[in-house]
Amino acid sequence: EPEQKLLFTASYDADCDLDSKNSGRCWDLISGKTLGFYRHTNERLSPESIDIVYENGRVYTGSDDGCAYQWDISGEKKLLKYFSFNGCVRKIALSQAYFAAACTDGIVRVCFKHTGVFFRHFSHTDKDVREVRISKDEKRIWTATDGGTVSCFNLLTGELIYCRKVHPLWIWSVCLMNDEKILVTGSGDGTVAFLSAESGQILAQIYNLPVNNEFLVTCPSDQAFPTGFFYTTDTDLIQVFKENKELQTMELLDLDNPERMKYINKYNLKNLIITKLKNNENYNSLTENYVRNRKTINQINNKSIPQMLKA
Repeated sequence: EPEQKLLFTASYDADCDLDSKNSGRCWDLISGKTLGFYRHTNERLSPESIDIVYENGRVYTGSDDGCAYQWDISGEKKLLKYFSFNGCVRKIALSQAYFAAACTDGIVRVCFKHTGVFFRHFSHTDKDVREVRISKDEKRIWTATDGGTVSCFNLLTGELIYCRKVHPLWIWSVCLMNDEKILVTGSGDGTVAFLSAESGQILAQIYNLPVNNEFLVTCPSDQAFPTGFFYTTDTDLIQVFKENKELQTMELLDLDNPERMKYINKYNLKNLIITKLKNNENYNSLTENYVRNRKTINQINNKSIPQMLKA
């Protein structure tokens, strides 16, 4: 809520009282009092779910009774019923003109926000769609499923732009960042992925290491780094193996092995990861120049390297 005076929550009330249904609530942050209830009263289905969004004096909800509504802020009046179906609404998303709902029948339902009139379905091969987001210009819509898949569609035509298997397990939530250039996904596999929102390319992944209270960021291979690169504050967690091609064996290097430290110093690249996530186009330009200059250097045999390339 823009003025930061209200808090909106969605709760599984039936977990505490079998006679209750799922409800959304509006709270006054100063007094702690409940100002509004947004009750879903139809029969609940599995899996349990409810989501709530506030925008410009209106409240929007979707729940495991298969219904999606628009309410006045008091909760006393349903202004619109967008749809009902035999399934559950996982997440909802709003744009200036549209209301979108990710549902457990493999469909994202999109309606006109102000009238409730149906606009378009987006079907998925995975049964359970967990998340949905709409671009600010209302040209694209992104979805995520329980199978760890991210899809991007043309919102106006329904055309599938890309579909990527990003995680081995379900995706909990997604968000857009950096002027909608990056799509961030959080998964039940304990990782967070940063994708190019335009192409679906994985730019980086964060691995949560709860036992060590640490994290590891990895970036996939590219033309400048064929084996990829990474960043962590605890380099002792990194195991480095040395391959013996003749014997076809792999040797685990000790922590103080000079070859291991050389490898870590070369590929533990925090600033490069930041550059890639802040401006992937700039990163691509830097790596292209690096590869081009490296090829030039390799072509120089027994000659002095130009000062420009030394720098």
